[in-house]
Amino acid sequence: MTPVLFADSNVMIEALLIPHSAAYVVAEMVARGVFDLATCQICIEDTEDAIVNKLKDKPAELDDAISSWEKLKADTRLIILPDPDAAFVKEIWDKYLGVMRHRADK
Repeated sequence: MTPVLFADSNVMIEALLIPHSAAYVVAEMVARGVFDLATCQICIEDTEDAIVNKLKDKPAELDDAISSWEKLKADTRLIILPDPDAAFVKEIWDKYLGVMRHRADK
C-alpha cells in the first residue's frame, strides 16, 4: 500500500510556484509513485484563489500558473476528499492542537 500524504494549500502553492522547494520535491516523489497525495476541496479553492490573487496583474504568468496547476494535479493523481464537517474540525483542533502547535505559534 502506498503511503498517502495530505497537503494543504500552502504545500500546493509552494510546489507550484517555487521550483526545487521541499514541496516541489514531494510533488515529484508523488508523481513517481513513492506516495499518493490527497487534499480537500477547500484547499483546492484556497490554492486557486491564491494563484489568481498573486498573478492577477500578470496575465501571461497567470495562464502559465493555471496550466502548471492542472499539470500538477494530473501528474500527482491528486485525490480530492470532501471537506470535513465543522464538528470534526473542532474535535481534532481541541484534541491535537497542543501537540501540533509550534512554539512560535504561542
